[in-house]
Amino acid sequence: MNHRQKKVLRYILIPILTLIVTSGILYIGGKPIHSIVLADIKYTIVKGSPTYHYSEDMVSQSDTSDGNLEQGEVKIPDIGIQYAELISDRFDSAIPIYYGDSEKELQKGVGQYIGSYLPGEGKGILIGGHDTTFFESLDQLQANDKISIRTSYGEYTYQVKKAEIHKADDYNAYDLEADTEQLILYTCYPIGKIITNRQERYYVYCDKIDGPTIVKEPTND
Repeated sequence: MNHRQKKVLRYILIPILTLIVTSGILYIGGKPIHSIVLADIKYTIVKGSPTYHYSEDMVSQSDTSDGNLEQGEVKIPDIGIQYAELISDRFDSAIPIYYGDSEKELQKGVGQYIGSYLPGEGKGILIGGHDTTFFESLDQLQANDKISIRTSYGEYTYQVKKAEIHKADDYNAYDLEADTEQLILYTCYPIGKIITNRQERYYVYCDKIDGPTIVKEPTND
């Protein structure tokens, strides 16, 4: 083999070998890199979200020693405002709850569907979040686990009852008008998979076990 043939062979083999080695490294290290990137994204979002403070505008000063609040004393939050925190031993830290569930809210925390009810109103509370950030551990919740929602007008405790998987367009997956207060948390399924247009949702259903009740004002008939 003459010098020219060796030179041509070198130009062909070196790029091929480089491609093979690089592909192997990316394949082996892809998952850790993916996890690191997601962790960095989550850290940036959490770091950039506002610190939670109890808002004096959310509730009037009142005596809640009997465990009740008058409906007129609790104001509905403005859309896009953080009004509470979601707390569980299964989560790394307290998760900010925003009123509204558009992408704007979900970039900063979890979002409550505004067609659902506030904690204490005795009906369904529907809260969603991204499975790659704030609800990445949602499937770690187990039956009988305790979850708290801390608001400006009181702290509420819920107990996990069950988890279910439903189609994204299955609106029978929850009943917001049920006679008992239920906290419903959901995210995309399969959890943690970078797949576009996922057609299923992972739901966690929790029953209220403690917290002040918002009492409806009597009507003048």
